[in-house]
Amino acid sequence: MPTTTHEVLADSEAVTALDRPSSNLANCRTIDGTMPRVAPKPHKPTSRELTLSALSARASASPDAAVARLVEGGLPLTIIEQLVDLGFTRQEVHAMVIPQRTFTHRKNRHESLTADESDKALRLARAVAFAEEVFGNREKAWRWLREASPALEDHAPLELLRTEAGAQAVEGELVAIDEGIFL
Repeated sequence: MPTTTHEVLADSEAVTALDRPSSNLANCRTIDGTMPRVAPKPHKPTSRELTLSALSARASASPDAAVARLVEGGLPLTIIEQLVDLGFTRQEVHAMVIPQRTFTHRKNRHESLTADESDKALRLARAVAFAEEVFGNREKAWRWLREASPALEDHAPLELLRTEAGAQAVEGELVAIDEGIFL
């Protein structure tokens, strides 16, 4: 009678890599040296996984292909409300992510954000999350985001978040503040 996982697998009719057509090998994950009988189904994100805070935390921790695919496919319009809940004004969101008229049009047609708009929304959320982490709370983070900074050529960090290059400058300044480097 087998008692370990390896013994059970050895006694079972487990499908090995050699038993599978080679075209399906890339779609299967190896577990304990055996291949699954059925290729795993692609993961569909839950509504909880599609929240902006969950996406920004996941993207900040380790940018991965799953987040990239979600952004490419277009995030739901509810992300705009989540940005407002984070502290952005509607005017800021419409200036930096999606114009008001386009937002209304998409909402009426039950469409999602484009990949570019989704990327912008995620960029904003990631910057706010990082600022909150560095400053310890949302109020201090927003004060810093809205005030002109000499380290950013007297621009408010929020102004620079319109572009990826600007967001990198803001993130660099947040790293410097977090590490106690003041120039």
